[in-house]
Amino acid sequence: ASQGYFRHYMLYKYAFTKKTEMSFSTVYTHTVSVPDNFLQPLGEAEDENQKLKKEEQEAMAKLEPVSTEVTAADLEAAGVPEDIREKVLAQVNEQLTAMKSNLDQKFQSTTKGMESKLQELEKKIRG
Repeated sequence: ASQGYFRHYMLYKYAFTKKTEMSFSTVYTHTVSVPDNFLQPLGEAEDENQKLKKEEQEAMAKLEPVSTEVTAADLEAAGVPEDIREKVLAQVNEQLTAMKSNLDQKFQSTTKGMESKLQELEKKIRG
């Protein structure tokens, strides 16, 4: 019996060894069709900067203007007692106005700084 086992060792090994099978497949998780106007002729294409400006203007037009002042109705909804509502309203609106002017000043100074850096870089590029 032992001669048969040793003689056919590879056969026994094959018969009693677990096999690992791997199967590969491709699964598409989404199917997106390409829009008709995806590739346009270059003559009809827009300049990228103009396109971005146009999209930005459309997005800004969609934004609703936000009120920067608190009204008495807002304070009433917040549960502020009626006897101090006028004082709170004046103080909150004063603080909001101060914060808005402070942010506007910071924005303008930041914008000026970035514009000056941009001009310097353009000068270096031009030579």
